Amino acid sequence: MDGDNLYTVKLNGNQVATGSLGTPQSLTVHLQPGTNTIAIAVTNLNTYDPVGNPAGLAWKIIGS
Repeated sequence: MDGDNLYTVKLNGNQVATGSLGTPQSLTVHLQPGTNTIAIAVTNLNTYDPVGNPAGLAWKIIGS
Protein backbone atom coordinates (compact mmCIF):
# COMPACT_ATOMS: atom_id res chain seq x y z
CA MET A 1 0.00 0.00 0.00
CA ASP A 2 1.19 3.52 -0.75
CA GLY A 3 -0.57 6.90 -0.75
CA ASP A 4 -0.02 10.46 -1.97
CA ASN A 5 0.95 12.15 0.26
CA LEU A 6 -0.15 10.74 3.64
CA TYR A 7 -2.43 7.85 4.56
CA THR A 8 -3.98 6.30 7.65
CA VAL A 9 -5.53 2.83 7.74
CA LYS A 10 -8.12 1.71 10.27
CA LEU A 11 -9.52 -1.77 10.77
CA ASN A 12 -12.79 -1.93 12.70
CA GLY A 13 -12.14 1.58 14.04
CA ASN A 14 -8.58 0.88 15.25
CA GLN A 15 -5.63 2.54 13.54
CA VAL A 16 -3.35 -0.16 12.11
CA ALA A 17 -1.00 1.85 9.86
CA THR A 18 0.13 5.29 8.75
CA GLY A 19 2.52 6.19 6.01
CA SER A 20 3.60 8.63 3.36
CA LEU A 21 4.29 8.66 -0.37
CA GLY A 22 7.31 6.61 -1.37
CA THR A 23 7.30 4.37 1.69
CA PRO A 24 5.06 1.48 0.61
CA GLN A 25 4.28 -1.10 3.25
CA SER A 26 2.60 -4.44 3.74
CA LEU A 27 0.31 -5.24 6.66
CA THR A 28 -0.75 -8.49 8.22
CA VAL A 29 -4.02 -8.14 10.10
CA HIS A 30 -6.33 -10.63 11.74
CA LEU A 31 -9.99 -10.23 10.90
CA GLN A 32 -12.74 -10.98 13.36
CA PRO A 33 -15.55 -13.39 12.46
CA GLY A 34 -18.41 -11.62 10.70
CA THR A 35 -18.25 -8.14 9.26
CA ASN A 36 -14.98 -6.16 9.23
CA THR A 37 -14.51 -2.57 8.11
CA ILE A 38 -11.34 -1.22 6.48
CA ALA A 39 -11.15 2.59 6.25
CA ILE A 40 -8.30 4.37 4.49
CA ALA A 41 -7.92 8.16 4.60
CA VAL A 42 -5.49 9.72 2.11
CA THR A 43 -4.37 13.36 2.18
CA ASN A 44 -2.72 15.25 -0.68
CA LEU A 45 -0.48 17.94 0.83
CA ASN A 46 0.28 19.73 -2.43
CA THR A 47 -2.21 21.68 -4.51
CA TYR A 48 -5.24 19.62 -3.56
CA ASP A 49 -7.91 19.70 -6.21
CA PRO A 50 -10.39 16.79 -6.04
CA VAL A 51 -10.88 16.92 -9.82
CA GLY A 52 -7.45 17.86 -11.20
CA ASN A 53 -5.10 16.56 -8.49
CA PRO A 54 -6.88 14.29 -6.00
CA ALA A 55 -5.12 12.25 -3.32
CA GLY A 56 -4.00 8.83 -4.62
CA LEU A 57 -3.88 5.38 -3.11
CA ALA A 58 -2.57 2.01 -4.30
CA TRP A 59 -3.56 -1.06 -2.27
CA LYS A 60 -4.36 -4.74 -2.60
CA ILE A 61 -6.01 -7.27 -0.30
CA ILE A 62 -4.77 -10.86 -0.44
CA GLY A 63 -6.66 -13.55 1.44
CA SER A 64 -5.23 -16.77 2.73
